[in-house]
Amino acid sequence: MIPPCLFVPAALALFAAPTFAQGSDSEGCKDHAPCTRFPGFYIQRCTLKQ
Repeated sequence: MIPPCLFVPAALALFAAPTFAQGSDSEGCKDHAPCTRFPGFYIQRCTLKQ
């Protein structure tokens, strides 16, 4: 069993990791014109089809 003195910092680090992982849109990617983006979301990758 994990001691409580190690469990709390580990849990905080686990839940805080996605917050620090937020970035900006990938280069060359943009939103579709009629669609709006949810706050806090970004484009991780995109594919250009002609």
